[in-house]
Order: sequence, then C-alpha cells, then structure tokens
Amino acid sequence: MSIEIEIVDKSAIKRKDVLEVLEKLDDHYTPPISSLVDLTTYAGKIVQNAEILFIKSGTKTVGMSAVYCNDYDNYTAFITTIGMIKEYQGQGLGKKLLEKSIELARSEGMREIKLEVHKDNISAINFYKRNYFIVKDEKLRLLSSKDRQRWLIMGKMI
Repeated sequence: MSIEIEIVDKSAIKRKDVLEVLEKLDDHYTPPISSLVDLTTYAGKIVQNAEILFIKSGTKTVGMSAVYCNDYDNYTAFITTIGMIKEYQGQGLGKKLLEKSIELARSEGMREIKLEVHKDNISAINFYKRNYFIVKDEKLRLLSSKDRQRWLIMGKMI
C-alpha cells in the first residue's frame, strides 16, 4: 500500500473530515485532546484557520498535521496538532509529516515553527528533539482548581 502526504484543499475540506481524524488520534495524545477541548469546535477552528496535511495509506487517513501559518508579525507558524495512528508509528511517517509541515510553513513565509507538548509526553518530546526542536518556554495550564498541567513550548528556526 502506498503512503502519501497530501495538503488538503481548504475549499474541499469539511469539519467532519477533520473531526473523524481527531477522534481516531485522540487516545494517542498525552493527555487526550478531548480532555482539553471540544473536538467538534476544535475541528471547526482547524478547518477555518489552519493549513491541513493528511497522511494516507491508500484511501485510509492514518495521520494528520494542522499548522497555523498566519502570524505575519513574527513570521512564526504553530503546529496545533500532529499525530499518527498507532499501527503506523515507528515507520518514519511522523518525521515525513513533520518535515512536510515545516516545508508548508516555509512556503507561507514563516521563519520559525513552534508547538506545545505536554511535559509528561516524553516520547513526543524526544521525537521533536531528534528533529532539532528546542524547548523555548514552559507554561502552566489550569484546567480546574485541582488540575494543573505543565506544557513545553518547543520550536525551531526554519
């Protein structure tokens, strides 16, 4: 089966298409995205504001990246989500998806790319470090009076 990364035509993408992929990937994130945001609302925001890449095996979407390339004051892109379903991890496809995301941001005139990763998501942090991202900052996200989460802001010049 051939693996292909496609930049999604924004005029053809629908919120339900992005939502379907987010739902497939949700449990693969630390913490799951659905514990932080409403997935339907998030999918709508991605469709409206992000450049979207799907990675496909035949007709099956097995991964996705969504990149905001709209900060023309700082020329900084932001990867709001990137992920692969478990069966396709460990094959170098995540690296290819990340590289295509960076290439897309660069083509939009961006000079830096950033993302947030949960401090406990060691495998993702190591993946980004292997791809030359560095920790730029740390932030505390208060989800409730008892739930505080630490997130790393990672980035690199592109």
